[in-house]
Parts: sequence; structure tokens; C-alpha cells
Amino acid sequence: YLDGSYTPGGTYYTQIADKYQPDFGSDGVSYWRTSVSTFVLLASLSTAYIAHYNGPKFYSQMRTQTIDQFNKVVMLAFMFSLSIYLWVMAVGYLTFGEAADGLILNNYSENDGFATAARIAIGFAVVFGFPLAFTALRDSTVSALGLDAQRPDVFVVTTLGLLAPITAAGCILSDLGLV
Repeated sequence: YLDGSYTPGGTYYTQIADKYQPDFGSDGVSYWRTSVSTFVLLASLSTAYIAHYNGPKFYSQMRTQTIDQFNKVVMLAFMFSLSIYLWVMAVGYLTFGEAADGLILNNYSENDGFATAARIAIGFAVVFGFPLAFTALRDSTVSALGLDAQRPDVFVVTTLGLLAPITAAGCILSDLGLV
């Protein structure tokens, strides 16, 4: 969108599959039209800020443990995240229109250096963000089942019992728009 690389005649336009090429219909950009995909977006947005389960852990690790300080940190983090989400959504839609995929990076050419850098960044985010979410899931599961988290066998069995189906689902699912 910003440099026209994905518009007809642009550097990358012919390098992407037809289903990913920009499509704005006959009416052009429609900022307020809704469809079933709108609800998929709303569901995705509701999970974008789901790290609340780590809130107590983050609070206990703060140097200055006051509610006021915690609220300031959380507000700054949420505003920063929101600005990035809005920017990526806007640029993705303004570049590809209705052809925008659930994982917008699918739309970009494999020869686009910035898209490749973004793919690498997403890889890092998944690799280093997954343990935060998984630790909370494992701890909650152990607690909900009334298990002794200090026992090594409980730790290993719970970890593997949760990790195996999650990994299997990750290997099978490919459309992030449905997750």
C-alpha cells in the first residue's frame, strides 16, 4: 500500500497467487462494510489482549509494586499493542482489500524482504510467547485438578498431556482466520 509494490504493475504483484492479489471489488475501499469476517476479526481482537492470566505474576515481579504503577505499565503496553494492531490491519486491508488472508503475511511475496523480516519476527514471537501462555495453562490445569505441582511426575505428565494435543493441532491447522 505504502509504495505501490502490490498494485497492478508493482514489483510484487505478479509474484503472489491470484487469490492473494489485491481485490477491492467494484466499490473500492469499504471502511465500514460488515460480513461474517467481521465477527472473526472481533473474536481475534478479543484474544489479542488475553495475557491477563499472567497479570499477577508480572505484578509480583515489579520493582515498585503499587496498583498505580501497574496500571500505568499495563495502559502503556495496551496502547502500544493497539497502535501496532491497528497499523497492521489498516495497511493489510488497504494493500489487499477483500483478498487479505487471516494471516496477512500469506498475501505478501516471498521475495519481499520486509515481509520476510516480519515472518521471522512472528516466528520469534511465537517461540518466545508460547511459554508464557503454556505455563499459565499448565499451572491452571494443575490447580483446577487439585494436583501436587511439586511432584516431578505430575509436572511431566501434565506438561506432555497438554503439549501433545496443542502441538498436533498446530501441525494440522493452517488457517489462522479460523483459530
